[in-house]
Amino acid sequence: NSWITLDSHSNDSSLLFYNVIKTFHIQNPNNREKRFRFIRILSTGPDNCGSNNLTIKNIEFYGKYYKP
Repeated sequence: NSWITLDSHSNDSSLLFYNVIKTFHIQNPNNREKRFRFIRILSTGPDNCGSNNLTIKNIEFYGKYYKP
């Protein structure tokens, strides 16, 4: 199986500061109505401090919930 990319960011300067609140939208409109069981968040390079840490303080997902 392969992963479907819902959204991707590279060198996003909006995330360089502490306690940032940011909303990202699904880029491809064809994927907005698809159902997903799992989501993967992947960091592909160092952060603004040069480390390979991905720190997420809070995360929220919006959309529809479908019972399996």
